Amino acid sequence: MEYVAQGLKFQKPAGKDEQHAQKLLKEIEESAPDPGLWYKTRKDIITDFFQTFLKQTHDPSKYQKTVDLFLNHLSQHHPQLSIMPDLTPKIVVSFLHALGQSDPQAANAHLQLLSGCFDYAIKTEVLNDNPTQHIRPLE
Repeated sequence: MEYVAQGLKFQKPAGKDEQHAQKLLKEIEESAPDPGLWYKTRKDIITDFFQTFLKQTHDPSKYQKTVDLFLNHLSQHHPQLSIMPDLTPKIVVSFLHALGQSDPQAANAHLQLLSGCFDYAIKTEVLNDNPTQHIRPLE
């Protein structure tokens, strides 16, 4: 059985017995500190992270445009994305290429700002790795 809690994906063996799986799911739901967090949509989970980041950073206006562009890109081009750990370098590269077609320097600036967002995600234990870490700037 797979489930999402607070933006993270968990797996718990449930066997083939549907009644046993339902019982496990009920136990999981009852033990959740805030059951509402378990059923957030992709947009809510990822948007919540970036909004929290903007509140915590010393200069939110510096990051706002990048966050808005990235969230818009995710909703248009990666609607299947469901949790923060699903953010991969490939997704970031697709964002940069979409921006870089008109202005590679601006895309590179957004890459640096996204890297800061993902460093915060590591610091707050939302991500284990920064998906921008090995991405080269556009030329």
